[in-house]
Amino acid sequence: LGVDGREGFTFGIDSEWATEMFGDISNATYEKRKAFLDEMDWQEFDELVERCGCGPDAGPERVQAMLCLSAFHDIMKLEELQPVVHESHGEYLGYAAGSTIRDHDVALSYVLQHYPGLLPSYAALSPELQRLVLFTQGKMNFNHGWFVQGEAPPGA
Repeated sequence: LGVDGREGFTFGIDSEWATEMFGDISNATYEKRKAFLDEMDWQEFDELVERCGCGPDAGPERVQAMLCLSAFHDIMKLEELQPVVHESHGEYLGYAAGSTIRDHDVALSYVLQHYPGLLPSYAALSPELQRLVLFTQGKMNFNHGWFVQGEAPPGA
């Protein structure tokens, strides 16, 4: 996590990419974040980052892909954005042509496969990273919320 990565992860950054250790937060919030900074097992965190291929030797592209996915992974929970399977695509993962895809993960997968330009951050990724992001949207029980929040089901 380099020079100030731990502080940036804990406190956030401003528009100039500087760590906001004393930004517009309450004293209680600051104390909670400071306790997290001091008590976090950063070695374990570094190992996790390495295992997922986002370490310093990997370059920024994989991190960019994960940030893109973090930004748009749940947008299809909005009914107004849920796609209708186009007739020319036939059936898509159990959804007949002409039907609305209600499962938000399947809906996002459909858009990423057939209309990638609708999500410019995704379209800007290399084909390899697009495949990586698309892979996470399959029905593989990947819980993006757990990943982002560092949570797991009880007993995991």
